[in-house]
Amino acid sequence: MVKNNSRFIIIEKIKGVIALHYKKILFGILLLVFCFLPVIFDMISNELSYALFEEDMLNIGEKAFCTSITGEINETKNVIQTFRSQMASVSSIELKAYIYDADSEGGLTIKLVDDSTGAVVEEWNVDASDLGSDASFSLKCKRPMAHMNMKGKEYRLKIESKGTHKRSGIGLYELATDSYTDGGLIENGRDNGHDLLMKISGYNGIVNMERVRVWLGIYKAAVIAGLLYWGMTLEARKQRNHDN
Repeated sequence: MVKNNSRFIIIEKIKGVIALHYKKILFGILLLVFCFLPVIFDMISNELSYALFEEDMLNIGEKAFCTSITGEINETKNVIQTFRSQMASVSSIELKAYIYDADSEGGLTIKLVDDSTGAVVEEWNVDASDLGSDASFSLKCKRPMAHMNMKGKEYRLKIESKGTHKRSGIGLYELATDSYTDGGLIENGRDNGHDLLMKISGYNGIVNMERVRVWLGIYKAAVIAGLLYWGMTLEARKQRNHDN
């Protein structure tokens, strides 16, 4: 009986506090809902947000220092640039093209291949007619999040004439020095001691944006609550001064 009475007293006290401060409690609930609305929406829709931040991984040379071109890539010439990934995933690869024949119906087929397994990670087709003179072109990876285990592995960028066309109409700029020590340029199966003029970007990891949003929600709630408390304290002080 004593326990029931104690429980009843506690419940009544809680009800009294709620009745006395229900406006503040309601405001606090609405404030929390407002601050965490993006997180609540993502949880209801079951679509959690992630972000990838692109960074430069590798930059081999500049055009001003290029002293060589691969020659036109065709049925008798293919090139392979090897490199070691320094990040969890590759996001894009930029190459510099020398156009031999802008009216060519040919082009390049470029494959990013895992050197240890031979698996093709990405594949692109580049048409000569789509490139301008001395054009840089970027190869965007379509599914970077599907390959987040690339760091430290060796890869091959395999470049050959596209389809059944004998001519691609395209050559690639290269550095006539082997300045990149974690890879090299292979022409028709032989290392020529050069490297392609190439820039590679990538991602080091995935950022869970829900965590970021939670911390932002806490920060917003704290700032708003602090400003409100400061305002109410200032108002109460003014009221006391007026009464005195």
